[in-house]
Amino acid sequence: RGGVGVVIKGHDLDLGRDVAMKLLLEEHAETPDVLQRFVEEAQIGGQLQHPGIVPVYELGMRADKRPYFTMKLIKGRTLAMLLAERKSPSDDLRRMLSIFESICQTMAYAHSRGVIHRDLKPANVMVGAFGEVLVLDWGMGKVLTRGAAVREREEKKKVQPDVSFVTTPRSEGSGSKSESGAVMGTLRYMPPEQAAGDVERVDERSDVFALGALLCEILTAEPPYRGDGMQLLMAAAGGALTGAFARIDACGADQELKSLAKGCLSADLEARPRDAGAVTLAIGAYLASLEEKRKSAEAAAERARVVAEEERKRRRLSMALSAAVLCLVLLGGGGWIWWEAAQRARTRDVDAQISSALDETALRRGKAVAAVTNLSLWDEAIVLARNADVLARSNDASAEARARVTRAVAELTDARAAAAGVVEKEAVERRAIGRLEDIRTARLEIFGVKGLDQGYADAYREAGIDLDGPADIATLAARIRAFEPERRDVMIGQLYDWQVTRQVLKQSDARHAALLEAVDTDPFMARVRAAKSTDELRALSVEPDVDRQRVVSMLVLCYRLGVGINGRGDPESALTLAERMLVRHPDEFYLHVYAAVWGLACDPPHLDTALRAASVVVALRPHSAYAHYVHGRALLAKGDAAGAARAYRASIEARPDFATAHNDLSVALRTLGKTQEALAEIREAIRLDPTNSTFQSNLALCYFGA
Repeated sequence: RGGVGVVIKGHDLDLGRDVAMKLLLEEHAETPDVLQRFVEEAQIGGQLQHPGIVPVYELGMRADKRPYFTMKLIKGRTLAMLLAERKSPSDDLRRMLSIFESICQTMAYAHSRGVIHRDLKPANVMVGAFGEVLVLDWGMGKVLTRGAAVREREEKKKVQPDVSFVTTPRSEGSGSKSESGAVMGTLRYMPPEQAAGDVERVDERSDVFALGALLCEILTAEPPYRGDGMQLLMAAAGGALTGAFARIDACGADQELKSLAKGCLSADLEARPRDAGAVTLAIGAYLASLEEKRKSAEAAAERARVVAEEERKRRRLSMALSAAVLCLVLLGGGGWIWWEAAQRARTRDVDAQISSALDETALRRGKAVAAVTNLSLWDEAIVLARNADVLARSNDASAEARARVTRAVAELTDARAAAAGVVEKEAVERRAIGRLEDIRTARLEIFGVKGLDQGYADAYREAGIDLDGPADIATLAARIRAFEPERRDVMIGQLYDWQVTRQVLKQSDARHAALLEAVDTDPFMARVRAAKSTDELRALSVEPDVDRQRVVSMLVLCYRLGVGINGRGDPESALTLAERMLVRHPDEFYLHVYAAVWGLACDPPHLDTALRAASVVVALRPHSAYAHYVHGRALLAKGDAAGAARAYRASIEARPDFATAHNDLSVALRTLGKTQEALAEIREAIRLDPTNSTFQSNLALCYFGA
């Protein structure tokens, strides 16, 4: 399910095969532009006939006037899933690059037919069960109708009239055009011209940027842009790529790959490769060179083996002859001096080979140090050191050379183990933060959900922090402090959220409070924790330098101030604090949430402030169920029941089991006089949460209205 359509599995009775059917969502059935884009997606998919594009079988209309189209049913996994499973970017790199080459070939074909994708990302690439690579979701695809590339194709058509290009009603001059200023796509992979809404400049080179973004994630495990919400939009529109280029430079990949990725990611449209065909040639040449190097290395290894074997034979013969000569010389006197000179020469030769091998080892170790988490570079350095060790084991090597090799192997083994520890620590921290963010979202969306406390406990336990286990508080605090600073703040902030959950469940939290006291040593937060009344919290919120405190501290204070101590909250002061903090942190999602929530809780409510904050919440996280829910609450409070209903539906679409959103949607529908629809929603809310008394009351009101 997406924002426009849903894909369901179907069965073609005539041909006896399973198919995938994409169906337009009911709420868009009467929106002309959405209808046109849906049909155009089917037309583009039907005309692009390539192994890397899912074939479209049929375009039709259901009895309820909703269009659909059927496609080949693909079984496999997305590139996003494959990338997420890697422990480091070096894992399975050759396979990832082969997949990337297939994506480039598919896009080169599309570009040659006059079509651009505009939403290339790992989630839109499927790797089939038998290795096939397919570029999915052409819903944002566009047929180019102007520019130099189009003129090139028109000239080509004159010379090769049998070459076909994709056409749709929109591309032939009928239908609406993309509106200037519209931003469509996925910001983390989006070129500056697309993020800025400059639709007239978007062409094949915009897809080339997205290909560069894919390559960036393959090489560094991250897309070009970091951040969220407005911060992410500003970074994409401004082409803020310094961080991405630094990560690419430090990734440990070959220079050809780094140059290709950075060339595709150029903020300047004109500086990028002309189209995907040029990128295909570049990645193809690189992979071919790797294959050539592999064959050369195998040939060199074989030659070295033959030479070594010949050398061993020569040495055996030499030693036999030397022994014979030695006997003769000894018989004649003075032979020992000759033998010693020959041995010194052999030792110098072997030691020189060992030094050369250790020099190469040192170079490879330097690369590994620069890219700490690239374990394959450490492995390569260890292999080189062990090759030197083989030489050192010969009788001709000097004791000093043997000692150097022994030290090198030991040091590299220890360094590799340390790097593996860093990789594992990074993976543990990433998993923990991801789990905790999911739980925090669940706490917002499904109030009173069973197992929420257990979810927090499991997430922290996986990170080595078992609050219910035997470890003492000092040990647990040390484990949290070992996290990278930004993640450490998240861990502390989520500990406060977990504490709220345990208080709601009326569970003992003595160890919880002790852990927070041990790990969060900020003096300001110690005063927040020690506050015994809402008045004390209010006094803290108006201190002169309060807006310079950590965001995590302000989120805790803002929540506690709004809720209050002993049930006497001060939403007005909490709102003032949130707005004050937003001056310094305009892209902090939860500060906007509090501005919306406390704005509605004030007496009288600050409706305009709450609605403005709720709108920003949706802009920052358009796929968040809770963001749309807050927006719906603000719209309903302003008297816009129709807008609230749309917002609640968006919330439910993002999270169908969000019982409170179903309940509030029923209120909005009842306000609009749609009693039967309201009944259906409140019944679903009660099915999801049958013990909620508010839901039961709303059900009674629906029956009363009916």
